[in-house]
Amino acid sequence: MSINKNNLELRQDPITKEWVIISPNRSKKHINIQKQKREVDLQNKDPFWDPQKSGNEKPSFIKPNIENWKVQIFPNKYPALKSDIKLTKNQNGPYNTLSAFGFHDLIVTKSQTQNFSELSKEDALLVFQGAKERYKFMQSKKIKYAMMFQNWGPTAGASVPHPHYQIIGLPIIPNSVLNSLNGADKYYKKNHSYGYSDIIKFEKKYKKRILSENEHAISFTRFASKEPFDFRVFPKKQIPEFSRTNDKILEGVVEVLQKSLTMLKKNVKDPDYNFYIHSSPLDKINKYYHWHIDVIPRVTISAGVEYGLGVEITVLDPDESAFIIKND
Repeated sequence: MSINKNNLELRQDPITKEWVIISPNRSKKHINIQKQKREVDLQNKDPFWDPQKSGNEKPSFIKPNIENWKVQIFPNKYPALKSDIKLTKNQNGPYNTLSAFGFHDLIVTKSQTQNFSELSKEDALLVFQGAKERYKFMQSKKIKYAMMFQNWGPTAGASVPHPHYQIIGLPIIPNSVLNSLNGADKYYKKNHSYGYSDIIKFEKKYKKRILSENEHAISFTRFASKEPFDFRVFPKKQIPEFSRTNDKILEGVVEVLQKSLTMLKKNVKDPDYNFYIHSSPLDKINKYYHWHIDVIPRVTISAGVEYGLGVEITVLDPDESAFIIKND
């Protein structure tokens, strides 16, 4: 299809108030879409084929059972944070530090080749059910914020080709999260309605950016898109915190995520990507927030404007992104 090069404008996210530049006239030069060659380790070199044999710890979650497991969760062997140390705070002149207390889990599926979109719906749901259990556990351990995510492919940060997911639990709430939470608060106080619910209503009426939808969930490319082909998945019900989602709604979210990723793989040549869950903090629920999943395909490279200004230049109109994802 032809790229619309006339829709050059700045757009603002209604919740975070972040600005992006939509600049389709730059697309041919700056989008890199190439079919990825996915590597598969031999079983004896794959650290996740038999995780405990490879030196990983005993799983905190394993389904359906230890002998015939499909999904298991265990601590990252190379963690960014550690749960067996005390949380301490120090100050050195103008600088504040905390000890690296927290959690860093891996969620591993048995298959060496089936990424999330290719998992059975039962196994895909197990991935998210396991994450729910770990969120609840981390909440009981004084963790303030948890995030489940996947790095798929080397340009997205994956160092092991075996499909896997991660959960990080922090003793702090990052500023980027606080910005979203405060934005949801301000939107409600100004408009007397939930910001993300209003976005969903608008997208359902607009239709062009919708990728997939069922009774309980919906996905669409973002109006203020930060990257070509990036999209969000929402439960339709306004639920602030991920782990409080019932299994029926979670099943709907998983179905929409799988369908959207399947289209992305087929029609955008299987790009590397990151996905992550944005949710209300564990220690204090923000009733105006609405948890969701962001999917960010890695098809462009950030440069001076993005790093220097914090303003992303998106070289493909989100309407066009949705059209390409949905069509051969």
